[in-house]
Amino acid sequence: MSVAIGIIAIILAFVLLIVLCYRGFSVMYVAPLCAILIAIICGLPLLDTMTGAVVDEMVIGAFSQGLASFIVPLLPVFMLSNT
Repeated sequence: MSVAIGIIAIILAFVLLIVLCYRGFSVMYVAPLCAILIAIICGLPLLDTMTGAVVDEMVIGAFSQGLASFIVPLLPVFMLSNT
């Protein structure tokens, strides 16, 4: 897949993220959908991309690992929030 298509996919997903969050959707639901959109457009293996599998000695799927490292320290804030 070409680099240009990947950059266009990232820009498209970022615009979609902004628009959907502006419309009132939670970023916790929209961000994974945008990550899936990028994976589909770029032709990445979808399950391996989201779970962090090792393919050809390269770790694919930093999304779920990054999301977990963000949520775990802030879990009390999310659990006690009012929204």
